[in-house]
Amino acid sequence: MEINLNNSQIKGLSGLFFDIAKGLLLGSIGISTFTPLKIITILLGSLSAFGCVFASLYLLGRIENND
Repeated sequence: MEINLNNSQIKGLSGLFFDIAKGLLLGSIGISTFTPLKIITILLGSLSAFGCVFASLYLLGRIENND
């Protein structure tokens, strides 16, 4: 299902995904200080953040095609 967004909505949603990625990275580093599974926690947080950054960059790529 295609959802049509204007450029400002795409930029806002992209910024939201970047903020979520920052929170995931910082949160996984913070949680890893308390959990015994430090490496797994950081890896899962990093993979989740990578997914958010990928979605954000995909949205920013749609801005060029949307004009």
